[in-house]
Amino acid sequence: MRALLSRPATSPEGITPRTENPDGLTDRESEVVTLIAQGLSNQQIARSLVVGVSTVKTHINHILAKTGCRDRAAVVAYAYRLGLA
Repeated sequence: MRALLSRPATSPEGITPRTENPDGLTDRESEVVTLIAQGLSNQQIARSLVVGVSTVKTHINHILAKTGCRDRAAVVAYAYRLGLA
């Protein structure tokens, strides 16, 4: 058992290991940040992610709360600062 635990973790082929997202953002929230930085509207983001506009708005509210950003423009600046755009 000790030998198994001492080996580095590997991912099955084709699966990308989860990386730490800044400010505790979920993978989906990070994806929304990237799409906001690309200039997409809530409707366009919803279509891209195959979710409802209300879901996108919820993600954006979580992003604003977690990052301390006050608006979409601040989210864009945040995305560029952290390399998410």
